[in-house]
Amino acid sequence: MPKKSILYWSIKVNLKALKNDLGGGLNVSLENVSNGY
Repeated sequence: MPKKSILYWSIKVNLKALKNDLGGGLNVSLENVSNGY
């Protein structure tokens, strides 16, 4: 397996995880606002 593709996949996975974290954080914030917190 070439080094380039390993780097590519690890970046892709990290970006996906980051996006999920941001999405989860936003969802929690929106829920808190709608619940009156």
